[in-house]
Amino acid sequence: MKIGSSATTSDSYQIVTAAGLQQIDLSALTGGAVVPQDGDTVHFTVVAYDAAGNESTPSADSKANVQWDKAAPQNPDDISLIDNNSSNSYGTDSMYLLWDSNRNPYDNPDFDHYVIYLNVGVSATPSSYKWSKTWTDSVTETNLRNIPGFSLNTAEVNEGDEVYVSIYSVDKYGNMSDAVSTNATYTEQN
Repeated sequence: MKIGSSATTSDSYQIVTAAGLQQIDLSALTGGAVVPQDGDTVHFTVVAYDAAGNESTPSADSKANVQWDKAAPQNPDDISLIDNNSSNSYGTDSMYLLWDSNRNPYDNPDFDHYVIYLNVGVSATPSSYKWSKTWTDSVTETNLRNIPGFSLNTAEVNEGDEVYVSIYSVDKYGNMSDAVSTNATYTEQN
């Protein structure tokens, strides 16, 4: 079976010997690498060969077009982590997380969700965190104690700890923005 940008041998292709889901390395195709740019459409056609080397005629369901997108979505903006305070309505023994939405379909049409990482004492990253959450709600502010499955105790946050939060935007293709981060010192009572 040959999978490539068309059924002709002058195009780039990969030969596979089994049906089903196949990983295609676009940089290592016979006939040359395919290096799409963001916004390009990559055309795939599957043809079969018999033992004598005869090529099948591609059917309508043996073709696929893929819109190429490796561009990261816009970063979230204006992140704030607010410790509880008797002068605000966020409650005691809590911290409040806010950020500006980047769900504007004109500026960020591929946006899908946020990923939030929280750590104690050091920056929060995808490889170093105490707690994480995929956030699909359109709400871009939350009292940390109101997040299902999360508590400051679960994340091992204690009085006087420096709490670090990073938020990433993720688009529907899995591209992740740069982190937007902040930190604040947690106090149990103000």
